[in-house]
Amino acid sequence: MAENKEIVKRSSIHHYMDIGTEEKPKWERLGKGWSKVNENPNAQTEKTQYICDDSATTDTTGYEPNYAFECDLMKADGPIKKIYNIVKGRKTFGDCIVKMVHVDAFEETETNKECTAYLENLAVQVTSIDGEKKMKMTGSFNGQGDGIKGKFNLKTLTFTPDSNDSEASETSAEQTSAEQTS
Repeated sequence: MAENKEIVKRSSIHHYMDIGTEEKPKWERLGKGWSKVNENPNAQTEKTQYICDDSATTDTTGYEPNYAFECDLMKADGPIKKIYNIVKGRKTFGDCIVKMVHVDAFEETETNKECTAYLENLAVQVTSIDGEKKMKMTGSFNGQGDGIKGKFNLKTLTFTPDSNDSEASETSAEQTSAEQTS
């Protein structure tokens, strides 16, 4: 059987931000208005030169992920409005953290609307709000510890942690449930 070597389209990687409350999460997809959300895993490494080898050995010891973003300043877009309010309010520490789910939507089939997804807490870092005619915001979403792997249902907008994820027990149903947005 031939292997499927189809390249994944950018539009098949979805990013959702929780714009609701702790009591009532509301996941909204980053779409129109967003021109860039680039994942940078930023692998951290450590190099060792063993006395028996001519070449060094480099191990990946961790990650320092961030997602560079660029968006139009669209006042009706929920995630953009949330980020704008964080930066204009000069919020820091826990007040500038957003919950995001990154979804491998290329796994979706007609019968299965659940796709592999990663839930993360990310600190908002806006580096620029500018433009001559159209206003834009640029910056990064910076990782806050380990994310949680699970499944995201594209129909119900619900994240379910994998049962073997050691941190899954720390994520309550309230944090992972979501409402369908219009």
